[in-house]
Amino acid sequence: MKRALVAIGVNRTASVFPPLNAAAQGAIQMADWGAQQGFDVTLLHDGDGHRVSISDVFAAVNAVVTAKIYSQLVVYFSGHGILLSPDAEVWLLSGAIANPNEAINVSGSIVAARASAIPHIVVVSDACRSMPANFRLGLVSPGLIFPAANPRAPMPEVDVFYATLPGDPALEVPPDEAEKSFRGLLTSCMLKALSGVPATLIEQTNDAGTVRRVIASRSLKIHLARAVPDAASAVSIALRQDPDARVESALPKYLAEVTASQLDSEPPINGLALLQVDIAPLSYRLAHSWESAVSRLRIDKWTQLGTPHLGLRDSVLIDDLDALSEAGRPEQPRLEVPDIGNVKQSVKLILTSARRSSDKTRTGFSVYGTSVRYVRSTGSDSRCEVWEENGASQVSVESEYLRDSPYAPQAALLRFADGSGMVLSVLPCFIGSVVIERGRVVTVNYAPARGTDIHREYRELAPDINKRRAFVAIAAKHGSFRLDQEAAEGTASYLRSMKKFDPTLGLYAAYAYVQAGKDEGVLSIFDYMRMEPEPIFFDVAMLAAQRNRKLPQSLDFAPWMPLLTQGWLLLGAFEKRMPDVLKVARKHLIPGLWTTFSAEGMNVLEEAMFGGVGP
Repeated sequence: MKRALVAIGVNRTASVFPPLNAAAQGAIQMADWGAQQGFDVTLLHDGDGHRVSISDVFAAVNAVVTAKIYSQLVVYFSGHGILLSPDAEVWLLSGAIANPNEAINVSGSIVAARASAIPHIVVVSDACRSMPANFRLGLVSPGLIFPAANPRAPMPEVDVFYATLPGDPALEVPPDEAEKSFRGLLTSCMLKALSGVPATLIEQTNDAGTVRRVIASRSLKIHLARAVPDAASAVSIALRQDPDARVESALPKYLAEVTASQLDSEPPINGLALLQVDIAPLSYRLAHSWESAVSRLRIDKWTQLGTPHLGLRDSVLIDDLDALSEAGRPEQPRLEVPDIGNVKQSVKLILTSARRSSDKTRTGFSVYGTSVRYVRSTGSDSRCEVWEENGASQVSVESEYLRDSPYAPQAALLRFADGSGMVLSVLPCFIGSVVIERGRVVTVNYAPARGTDIHREYRELAPDINKRRAFVAIAAKHGSFRLDQEAAEGTASYLRSMKKFDPTLGLYAAYAYVQAGKDEGVLSIFDYMRMEPEPIFFDVAMLAAQRNRKLPQSLDFAPWMPLLTQGWLLLGAFEKRMPDVLKVARKHLIPGLWTTFSAEGMNVLEEAMFGGVGP
């Protein structure tokens, strides 16, 4: 098995971000480990005064892909990272942000990696994430580090390790605090684990008749969930760091081989089972908080979460190892889970917002959490009305709109109290509920308007639909919408089953399928949506067209731009087709789950769409 490692470490960027101390050294240490393991290593770091550019990184990765001799590629990065939205991360290189192109689009690169034909790809991000208060997404134009190619067998399995659990960008620490807390803990914990410490990590695999003791990604993920927080608390009681990982691979694929000379003792036969008896990482505790908030279930310590779609099968939840019985199973005390990150409060906000729409509205929106200045809708015969009712801003959009093709979109431009706003799809006989929390759009849902035929059926299923809505919004808000391949597939199916009543569930499902590398799932959602009378969301059409070139390669889908912020990092060839006005407005995107523009960005869009600013 021929393997390659590209290790990148950037201490300094040309930006407001303060210099780091451990990033370059982390890349050097990772490169040393790779050389010992027999990897072909490319080391790129600025510790010796050199600058690291995106062309350097692309050249290194491209050389591995085009060689067509490697069965595994590890891409390691240590340095500054920023989170534009859940599952939309950017790595900053030496020239960023002064040169907006000197940044790496991580999520887009992972998607591109699936066309590389390298069976096993591992991405390690020991990134110090921060978000300055005045940061705009338009300050960076991140690029891909994998070459463009048509997918071909074998389809890679992609494992991703992140130093910290992603979350709402508003919760990210500021740059100066991020620099103080950044210590490369993921790198140090990972390198120790890859050396076979503790021995419970070690598994055996048969490699062409040779029995090898190895460390695989799945056992490493479980171990790091405990090791990194422990290492953080050892540095300072106030320092908190919960890692995140998405693992698709399984034995016989592995990351490291442990030689007999490295072993202090013979590894236990049931090491992986012992690893699973652990305190849950933050992402799992958040999921339990969500489940408690939505269904009020109480969860036994040895049971899995009541909703299997969350994909929490890698770890069991135990507060006290002494609770284990002689048979190796815990007693039955109940698990009390704290409301981490105000999950229950957020769920309550999302669930109650669905009941705030007005009976007067046949087609339109209900905005909760801020007031709406005005709304303008495309279409010469369109008429918009805004009023306050039920503690929310109600929006009615009246027009003679009829969908005469699958690609006929209609959009509404919503301006909020502070001048920021959104452009959303208008779905006839549906009401879109927009929820804003702490000045950010946390969720958008659609529901059939009261009095419509589909509403009667929707009303019977509303409790289950609301649980799906809450799951997505809270998971995305707290960054736990990253799922293992099996979980992502299950989540997509779970969300897709109700997309008839809320098309945003199909939208989320499409992104979950992309994350899992399941192109047929994306295409099935597109096929279903084009059979429905409502306009197809731009994101779904874009993601489907990228996977089937026979589909329309067009921007003419509601609302002519990605609804989710992460979609801007997955545009691919669609970016070249975008009109200049969208390229300008993109510079004024506000970090968050849903595409939201600052006042400046809304002015650009409104001027282009309606020939002027104002109602």
